[in-house]
Amino acid sequence: MGDNKKIAALVIVISISLFYCWLYFFRDNEWMLTIGGNFFPIVGGIFILSWLIRAYRTVVGKSKFFWLLLSIGILFNLLGNVNWFLTLLTQKDLLTPESSFMLWFFAYLFYFIALIYKTNRLSSSFWGSPYLFNIAIFMIVVTAICSHFLIEPILHRANYRVEEMILFLLYIIIDLSILFVTIYLFYLSRENKERTAMLFITLAFFFQVFADLSFIYLEMSNGYIPGSLMEPIWFGSKLLIGFAAFFAKSTDEKVMKPTHIEAEKAESYIPYVSMFVILILVTYSYWGQLNAFSVGIIVIFLLILGRNRYIKRKNKVLMKEYKKLAYHDPLTGLRNRASFKEELTCKLKNAKLNNRVIALLLLDLDRFKVVNDTLGHQAGDELLQEAAKRLTRSVKLNASVYRLGGDEFIIVLDLKFEELSIQTANKIIEAFSVPFSIASHSMTVTPSIGISSYPANGEESESLLKAADAAMYQAKASGRNQFRFYNDELNQMMTRKMLIENELRLAIENNELILYYQPKVDVATRRVIGMEALLRWNNSKLGFVSPVEFIPVAEDTGLIVAIGEWVLKTAVRQNKDWQDHGLPGLCISVNVSVNQFRNSDFIKTVKETLNEIKLSPEYLELEITESIMQNIDESVELLKELRLMGVKVAIDDFGTGYSSLHILKELPIDTIKIDKTFIDDISINADRSIVKSIIDMGINLNLQVVAEGIEHEHQLQAITKYNCTYGQGYLFLKPVTANEFEHYVKSTR
Repeated sequence: MGDNKKIAALVIVISISLFYCWLYFFRDNEWMLTIGGNFFPIVGGIFILSWLIRAYRTVVGKSKFFWLLLSIGILFNLLGNVNWFLTLLTQKDLLTPESSFMLWFFAYLFYFIALIYKTNRLSSSFWGSPYLFNIAIFMIVVTAICSHFLIEPILHRANYRVEEMILFLLYIIIDLSILFVTIYLFYLSRENKERTAMLFITLAFFFQVFADLSFIYLEMSNGYIPGSLMEPIWFGSKLLIGFAAFFAKSTDEKVMKPTHIEAEKAESYIPYVSMFVILILVTYSYWGQLNAFSVGIIVIFLLILGRNRYIKRKNKVLMKEYKKLAYHDPLTGLRNRASFKEELTCKLKNAKLNNRVIALLLLDLDRFKVVNDTLGHQAGDELLQEAAKRLTRSVKLNASVYRLGGDEFIIVLDLKFEELSIQTANKIIEAFSVPFSIASHSMTVTPSIGISSYPANGEESESLLKAADAAMYQAKASGRNQFRFYNDELNQMMTRKMLIENELRLAIENNELILYYQPKVDVATRRVIGMEALLRWNNSKLGFVSPVEFIPVAEDTGLIVAIGEWVLKTAVRQNKDWQDHGLPGLCISVNVSVNQFRNSDFIKTVKETLNEIKLSPEYLELEITESIMQNIDESVELLKELRLMGVKVAIDDFGTGYSSLHILKELPIDTIKIDKTFIDDISINADRSIVKSIIDMGINLNLQVVAEGIEHEHQLQAITKYNCTYGQGYLFLKPVTANEFEHYVKSTR
């Protein structure tokens, strides 16, 4: 195709050059000029028609009809030239026959239909087009020029026959129509796959219209002679139409909006240039009475006024939409976080002036993540929408409901008395007690609500929001589906939590973390078969901090990944040191949090740690909790990678989470550890049955079973009775330092 384009371009350049040479050499021979003016368009027309037919056959889809219509137009044009050429040869008459004019006019009609068809394919809306104003201004100026220099003289000249007048006027009308649609098509095609083809089409019709209007003007002033320099312009315009066919593409894409900012900047000057041109023409032609130019400038002025009004109205609508998008949540229709912050600031100022109470009720939906992960995001979205409706119905007119993000909502109450917020909280809990019907599932989703108030818990929006957040988490920790007020106790908890977070960030650097070790034993022989590494923290300011207190903080802040990596490397290095100093090869268990397990570098970290310290993978066991089963597919892949490395995996705190027999048998694990809570109450029939069931299930699945938290002999006797092989707990040894553990192991050998 590339070679064909080059050949076609060469044909165009040579043919136009030969045409001008012909005109030059026969400039004094009117007969030869007229012959050349027909011969070149006829020969060129055959090439052009073949190019267009080729495009019609190549292109698929509805776009091919555009090239068919152009082909028909070129055929009529070719017939018009052939008709004139035959008239020249047979009648020796240099005048253009009217039949040729009619054939050319039909050609123009098909050009116009083709252009209309193409613009319709590219644009879904005409009146909403952003280009329309520029095109209208330009066309008003062109129409005014044509009206002044062509139409008015035609209408006022007495020596024209009616047929000639009508023909000239029809050509002017069809030319202006073609020019208008061509410019519109040029704008539309800039981001279309056929933009190159449409560019040549635009140039072709621009030159054709220019040549036509120039011909009419010269004909009226008796300045036109056959073989003038206008002839190759007509010829060249047709060649450009044919050349455009080489860039035809199969596309029906719509152009909805412009994207070329640079082009729009340049084109934005079109109305002003057009205004400048028409002002010059008005000055040139105005003699105290209305003419085409003065009417044109009035129309342009009215058009500019209309456009300004349209833009103002559109901007008003856009600003309204922007404000809605900026201050409203698109999913639920509630006001969003930005709106909450702005409006709360105003409400607090008014409350201070009028001595009123502002209450914040912050809530999130309990176990929303489980619904989202289980039924999908669409079901989660439906749940949020329904929750928003229930919240809106639960509050009074003096309340505002906002969605902060995720499943968090906040209600701002303007009250006389703080106690009135309790009524609203109770109404919300009551509204959520009715099951939701989501994705053909009936489910009960409850809210946990934290309440803070101005001025009791703060005077600024941030402090009030933090207080409500702390109260909400207290409500969750207390069993969910309830509300809690922020108080001094919560303030102390928040202060301590913040202090723990700040100190924990420096714990590794300050060498404050330490590992303790608790043995796992064979319950029949009391022989040590492994150990679990347990993290402890001794801070210079806080003293010994319980893992129950600082691990959740590490999880919330993301510090757990770095801390978990330190624990892994320290435990592996310690086990390697024990083996190097003569202790038997024991498997060390290291706890891994969900966040750490799902970290993208987790497998790489485990592999690099084992390679660096040179500990055999069989002496490392990673303990994970049942919560990994919320994303079972991803978890299974990671567990398979660990098994391929030779690392063992245990499910910790088994029986408290989401495990089922179906899922458990699919997991590539080695051990299950029975949660301590079941061992604590093993004397109770229900817990005894659960423990027995877990042990039986582990045995049937060929898994090792470890009972955690054994503190009394009767617990040991019970699990031994149920054939549990391994145990761990204070009955054997509490967690101790590395040196103490080493002495214990040596003493039991």
